[in-house]
Amino acid sequence: MCKDKNMAISLKAFKGFTLMELMIVVVIMGIIAAFSIPNYSKAVERSYERDGMVNLMAIYTSQKIYYNNNNTYAGGKNISELNASLELGLISNGMSYACNASSVAFECTATRGNTFILKVNKETANPCCAGGDCPSISKCGSTI
Repeated sequence: MCKDKNMAISLKAFKGFTLMELMIVVVIMGIIAAFSIPNYSKAVERSYERDGMVNLMAIYTSQKIYYNNNNTYAGGKNISELNASLELGLISNGMSYACNASSVAFECTATRGNTFILKVNKETANPCCAGGDCPSISKCGSTI
């Protein structure tokens, strides 16, 4: 029991938050979420795109080295085959990779589901957007 009567009265007067105060807090949290969730989703897609771009640049460089050593380009239907033939250690991380290759040319793609397709080939060292909605990489001009 409280010895001070004023303190006992003030504790009894405080009953908690009103329904209106709680509703205002929920509305404010909803507004914040409405702005932050789309930005987060775009940032995630950009990170996948950048990851695919970096891996394609590594594949491009490895293809050039492979060609100098073997006088042909290496092909592969998935990241495991590419890692084995090009002696890489790439991780797919939500992307699908494939290379069509011959003795004179190659074209490698990185695909993110139905979202976008990145491409690199013998002539272009920088990956371009071959299809879908790429967040920040420009569309491809021509194919080989």
